[in-house]
Amino acid sequence: MISAKTIKKTALVPTVLISHGGGIVCSHLAETLLLKNCRVVVLSNFAAHQDARLHALLKSPKFALFDCDISQSIPDQIQSVDYIFHLASYESFVNQDGALDLEALLSNSVGTKNLLDLAKASKAKFALVRPLISLKKEDNIKELASDGPAKYSWAIAKEYRERWGLDVRVVDIGYVYGPGMDLACHKEFNDLVQSVISGETVRVYGDGSRKEFFIYVTDAVAGLVKALFSTTDSQVLYTLVREKPQTLLEAAFILKSLADGTTELGFTDSQVNFTDPAVEAISYPLAWQPRVELREGLIKTLRSLGYKPNVKSFKAAVLIDQKESVGAKSLLSVKPEDEVAVSSAVSAEPKVTPVVLLACHVERKLRGVVGSVRKRVSKRGIKLTALGALGIVFALAVALGVPLIQSYSHARSALRDLEAYQKSVLKLDSSESQKLSEDAYNHIVKLQKALARTKPAFVVVGKEATYLAMADFVESTKNFTSALYSLSLGLGPFAQLWGDAQGGDGDFGTSARMFKEAKARLDFANAYALKVDAQALPAGIRDDFANYKSFLSVVTQTSDSLTQTALDIPGIMGMEKPKTYLLLFQNNNELRPTGGFVGSYAAIKVEDGKITDVKIDDIYNPDGQLSLTKANEAHPAPAPVKELLGEDVLYLRNANWDPSFPASSETIQNLFKLSGESSFDGVIAVDLYFVRDLINITGPIYLAAYDEEIRADNMYERAQYHSDFNFKEGVSSKKAFMTVLGGKMLESLFALPKEKMPLLAATLYRALNQKHLLVNLPGTYLSKYLIDRGWAGELLDTNKDYLYVVNANLGGTKSNYFVKNSMNYAVTSKTADGLLRGELELVYENTQKDASWPGGPYKNYLRVLVQAGSKLTGAYVFTNETAPTEAQAADIMGAADGIDVFDKVVIAKVGKYVSLEYPVVVNPKQKVKVLITYDLPVELATAKGSNNYSLVWQKQPGTQNDNVRFMFIPPFGTTIAKHAPEGSVLDNIYEYKGMLNEDLRVAITYK
Repeated sequence: MISAKTIKKTALVPTVLISHGGGIVCSHLAETLLLKNCRVVVLSNFAAHQDARLHALLKSPKFALFDCDISQSIPDQIQSVDYIFHLASYESFVNQDGALDLEALLSNSVGTKNLLDLAKASKAKFALVRPLISLKKEDNIKELASDGPAKYSWAIAKEYRERWGLDVRVVDIGYVYGPGMDLACHKEFNDLVQSVISGETVRVYGDGSRKEFFIYVTDAVAGLVKALFSTTDSQVLYTLVREKPQTLLEAAFILKSLADGTTELGFTDSQVNFTDPAVEAISYPLAWQPRVELREGLIKTLRSLGYKPNVKSFKAAVLIDQKESVGAKSLLSVKPEDEVAVSSAVSAEPKVTPVVLLACHVERKLRGVVGSVRKRVSKRGIKLTALGALGIVFALAVALGVPLIQSYSHARSALRDLEAYQKSVLKLDSSESQKLSEDAYNHIVKLQKALARTKPAFVVVGKEATYLAMADFVESTKNFTSALYSLSLGLGPFAQLWGDAQGGDGDFGTSARMFKEAKARLDFANAYALKVDAQALPAGIRDDFANYKSFLSVVTQTSDSLTQTALDIPGIMGMEKPKTYLLLFQNNNELRPTGGFVGSYAAIKVEDGKITDVKIDDIYNPDGQLSLTKANEAHPAPAPVKELLGEDVLYLRNANWDPSFPASSETIQNLFKLSGESSFDGVIAVDLYFVRDLINITGPIYLAAYDEEIRADNMYERAQYHSDFNFKEGVSSKKAFMTVLGGKMLESLFALPKEKMPLLAATLYRALNQKHLLVNLPGTYLSKYLIDRGWAGELLDTNKDYLYVVNANLGGTKSNYFVKNSMNYAVTSKTADGLLRGELELVYENTQKDASWPGGPYKNYLRVLVQAGSKLTGAYVFTNETAPTEAQAADIMGAADGIDVFDKVVIAKVGKYVSLEYPVVVNPKQKVKVLITYDLPVELATAKGSNNYSLVWQKQPGTQNDNVRFMFIPPFGTTIAKHAPEGSVLDNIYEYKGMLNEDLRVAITYK
């Protein structure tokens, strides 16, 4: 809990106040804000509210809970805040059983004024949250509808906005439900949920036609946060609802279908009249959409209450009006024998609204028709009309229900096949993937036929657009599954390449033809997907369609690459002539530009699709040959290597100096040729992070040379312990640690069973993204694909802002194991010509206690690669351990009272970029900060008419979990409109915080 005697807002983290705590909205909102690193203060009247969920948050140091009545006063300890969520209007109405009491009325009137006064004094943003739910039609003033107090609250808030310019937003929110909802509050919806849990009859009051905008609590909270934290000043009113309200009857049927056992549904007369909630125009916060459908939300709610819902069955029933006189009440009941059971073969969870709800919808429409002609026909005629209407409803239910049920069954079966298909592909099981894709295709064809039989019924109820959208969707998936079958046929030869003793017999020409055929089918699938009107689809499958389109796009792109790869594979795998590849083991405890010090390597020979020879050796052996023959005299060492390591010429162990891995690979290959080794057809590099992840797959590896078992949890420590790479005469049998470990790793990998292929594929993908695995295969299409994905370790190409921090440990120690890095980068525009200025703060902290081997002083040669045309304006070094890293200083980052090293910064060129270079030494237990400021190229100036900013921040191989912070302050007079990735925008400053484990791409639009 917040321990300060007074609560004041701070520039470091937002301070948020929530009034009228105790309801479902408050508790979830508080939890979410804490996760977003906010300080949260909740005001609640403990005598009136249950605060069990809020009390659980008291263990957080950023949370405070006050017992107070806001209509009396705001606690003196609260002096200023940044944001206020006022929930009195919503919570007092929704969570109140009967009439609004005096406390609720005062909270909405006097309490609102007190909070507005605090907002005015604090210059805080204020959100008035109002209920957008059905209202009672009552004459008794004690039965006040919620719009009375809500209207008053808005009236006074509006006055504060207009008179004092207070940033006030109004958020109208639907009926919120979910984990933590108060079932003791006897609202009709809450009673329905309680009935299912207690196994009682689910009773609907009246005819169930009353509507509500049901919204799941996570959707509601996400909308509240976006509504108040948005920097838009023009938008005042937000609505957090789904596009259309839903009836309580629909909720009752969904709950009945989720009941774990036999649960009856009944109707009870209601003496209370309600008005349906109405909204003139839905106005969502930026980038917010409700995501959780009612059925999904109810499943989550029931589970949170300890109830196990029956999600695998779907019971459809046809309602028959049957009035029975029970005392003074009229009861409509549905008996078990009236239910129409679905075949037991259908275990799928329905993805669209159940047939019965459609029937009820039609019935209500027909009742309206009956009512309109009531005065013009006889009583007998009305009865006949009603019976006819029910007959039509029943006929529609049968005509529409059976085919839809069949459609559900086939769709679910196809989905199961496709889920299994993905696993079989990752296991390189071509025959199984062929069978599964063929089965999925056959199910889709049957689904298409069943759906076609429902068209007349869709036309009758005016839903022809829905039918057409669904038909196009199904046609697209039919072509998609056909394409997957062709892809499976083409993958056959690839499956032989891994662990197959006969390797090399695959027909990759056939693979290419199959992939081209798959591409043609995928083109048809994309064409039909473009025809689908997503808004016409049933709400329950819109998200599924969006996910399908995204996956279809990925598979389409992959098919193009597979076709070219199939043509490449014979050459890569030595089927035309033998190939030899160089595998570099990089120790990132001694960080170098491409990932780490190269202590060991492997030469891998492939022929006819098989690995025929693997030679693993220490890098000092070929370096020893270079030293004896002096064949490398024409290759001078880079100036920093010469100065810090005392080597005049370049050796293999330092040859990965160029930050571009393809460029370093070329240098390394040239030096290997000079040492007497044969040339290589490609270069691959891995680091300790990648080795650790592979051990997670293979399991522990025993190294006889060291009499040790290497596991994922001790690999880093043992690598650090055995960090002596010096070759010693007479002990050549005991090779360097990485040499021995690398050999055992290759043996274990090629012995992996197919069941572990999916895990290996996921590990390889992550390693490529995070640059712990670099691959350079020049002259192949696969190389182009790797470069396009940023997996070749090359310098990323962009004409926008670019940042690449390259560290190189030249101290001869493995001190990176102890060094923590953080990087802060800010871009501002403060001049009339719109020139952008970059400010980069780099913090290095050496956590080692002393200078003992293998650690010691961290001697780092720093290179900061920025866009061509950038101009250095300042450079400072702070060696004071207390130098602030978060405080506002020189401009944005830190004070300019450090050591001025502007004249000592080397300005060079690396590739197309400018390199700002400076040596940094960090002793044990010391923290050093480097601050570099520079002007970005004039071509990127905001005065050039652009309202967009883009940044490519490249990650260095061999690094992991480096903390980064990026800030962007737009030009004066402009406002940030869009930004990616997700971050915070406070006071019109975009800020992103995270870890640089992949390349970071930032895109900002301001207006």
